[in-house]
Amino acid sequence: YSYAGVASWTKKILPATPINEMKTIVFLLNLGRMHWKYFAIFMNLKIIQVFDSGGSGGGQTLQDMYRWLHSTMEIQGKTLKPAEWRLYCCCHDTPRQRDHDCGLYAIMFAMCVLKRLPLPLITRRRVKASWVILLCHLIGL
Repeated sequence: YSYAGVASWTKKILPATPINEMKTIVFLLNLGRMHWKYFAIFMNLKIIQVFDSGGSGGGQTLQDMYRWLHSTMEIQGKTLKPAEWRLYCCCHDTPRQRDHDCGLYAIMFAMCVLKRLPLPLITRRRVKASWVILLCHLIGL
């Protein structure tokens, strides 16, 4: 874990809104160009959670997410109380998909999390429809 490394790209992608004023922050992580998992930081609930359909979890990365958040808040003059925060791995509630659907599932789940919608909205049928929409977009229809 390197705070400077993470901070260099989070400054580019996170808006000027201070972290403590955000409700939810989502990070997507690609593993070896083979698998996607995503992490959500629920600021008002004091929860950092990984969603992984592969079931491998994200223990160290969850801890690194907390370290990044803690360091960022300290820089902004805010203090996090570690005892108030929870780190969760959601590996079994995330539906399995075909290997090539993993990234699309991750994006759709991240959108549900950001909008605080129920995760069961993401179905195989919706993923298939999303592939069609994406393909139409790519070919200019």
